[in-house]
Amino acid sequence: MNANRDKNGPRRPTGASEIARTLRARGVSTVFTLCGDHTNPLLDACDDAGIRIVDTRDERGAAWMAAGWALATAEPGVVVVSNTPALTNAATALADSTASGIPVLCITGGVGLDDRGKGHPGDQDQVAIASPLAKWAARAAQPDDAAAFISRGHEIALAPRPGAVVVELPLDVQQRGVEPLSLPPPRTDNETPDVGEIRARLSRAERPVVIAGSGCFWDGAGDVLRALAESARIPVFTARAARGLLSDDHELCMGFPNLMAPAAQMIFGEADVAIVVGAELDVLMGSGAFHPGCTLIRVDADPGAFAIGRRAEIELIASPRATLELLAAGAQPLDTDGWVKRLREAVDARAAEVAKRAQISSSPLHPGRMMAEVASKLPADAIVTVDAGELALWAIDAIPARAPSSFHTSSASAMGALGMGLPWAIGMKAARPERPVVALCGDGSFGFTAMELETSARHGLPVGVVIGNDGGWGIVRHLQNALQGRALASDLPVAPYELLAEFAGGVGDRVEAPKQLEIAITNALVASRPSVINAILDQSIQHEAMPLIAAMFAARQEGASG
Repeated sequence: MNANRDKNGPRRPTGASEIARTLRARGVSTVFTLCGDHTNPLLDACDDAGIRIVDTRDERGAAWMAAGWALATAEPGVVVVSNTPALTNAATALADSTASGIPVLCITGGVGLDDRGKGHPGDQDQVAIASPLAKWAARAAQPDDAAAFISRGHEIALAPRPGAVVVELPLDVQQRGVEPLSLPPPRTDNETPDVGEIRARLSRAERPVVIAGSGCFWDGAGDVLRALAESARIPVFTARAARGLLSDDHELCMGFPNLMAPAAQMIFGEADVAIVVGAELDVLMGSGAFHPGCTLIRVDADPGAFAIGRRAEIELIASPRATLELLAAGAQPLDTDGWVKRLREAVDARAAEVAKRAQISSSPLHPGRMMAEVASKLPADAIVTVDAGELALWAIDAIPARAPSSFHTSSASAMGALGMGLPWAIGMKAARPERPVVALCGDGSFGFTAMELETSARHGLPVGVVIGNDGGWGIVRHLQNALQGRALASDLPVAPYELLAEFAGGVGDRVEAPKQLEIAITNALVASRPSVINAILDQSIQHEAMPLIAAMFAARQEGASG
């Protein structure tokens, strides 16, 4: 019998039970974990509190799933790890969540305070390990403080710029009795932004544009983004977690501001007013390289966002939702029909070019044809995750974002990490079980977290995995051949990854022709078990962006040697 239960069954309040109660009070319904001796009391309390426990095969997978949950819900995902080696296993996902602005609360167990300094395994300073990776890292040294630490950590994870928070709960802190804590309500910011100057600049615009980034997603700004676009007739681009807040099918949504696309090139070269809301102007956004005559307006809840990219004429530290809501209120239609028409024609022309890939009938598969088949079968509410690598370039071209939290690529990873595609998908399926979920992975990136297929099956969270198998680390191999004239350590066997689905209790298919792929994807979208489609790709094909990427690396090498 648990020492903290009396003979009649009820649990006496402990650090662990108060933490579980706090999580429930903050709306947490699911935690992702790999069990361990130092978190047994907490997991026991979570189960008693009705919190679902999704146990994984690796802490990396658990932490990426928590990030996936956050990307599906705009709420912090929660991961529970046992102690120091479990925390370091989760470190990449936590660091990437912080760098990428994804709210994750990591609760780690630890050696009991009374046992510190005696040589116990895992007796390391986890706060020191986590501090460089997280927005906030802390250790609760008293059971009465533990619930307050968790409550505060949950808030810090989400605002003003989301990221990872790590709270260490030593074993004895979880086990000791406490007095129940009265939880304060979450803090809210009701300050009204001053948008007078933005409204004035916008009223005179002839070629305005709005770029909505992840901050709009976390702030729940989708409805007011649409209201502003429609009332003022302003074209919108969406980036990262904001993809789908305004459907790519909407006449005013021009999709992702991909610098390879003519429409994006037009706004950087011609827009007279650009409002960038909740987005960092990093290298993927051209560092904000709008032409000199463009009035750049940046709105972000995080003042640190303005440190990256071109300095704006107007910088407003404010809630994206509150700002867009004020701009939409009373907005009058601008005379933008010609501007919108030109952008829409550019978007449609690019889509027509990409659509030609659907006619390529080679075997092994052309990666463009693979993406065309996936895109053609996706229902409007489908969720798609894309792991890092060249595969993401093909996916960004072909797959539309038609609903919030519907399309998450590795461009959302500020670190350019690998291995998140499958666990992101599982975390999203846990959050949104009614929506079909597909993970697109390269054969290299799939290997990072492939064992989580078993987690998917065991917890009844079926996802479809499409592996673009080109027998290697394709993007690296193409760059090596371009820059060095040969490939080194970048080849992999064209392995039968579909068999892993069978091991996990799912369904696997190996496909080399378009018709086989069409059938396999159709089946995967309605399957009640995880599916793996091992799509064998033509290794010789590279995305049209690769020569430009190679030229960029070559210029860097030349500059370093000069």
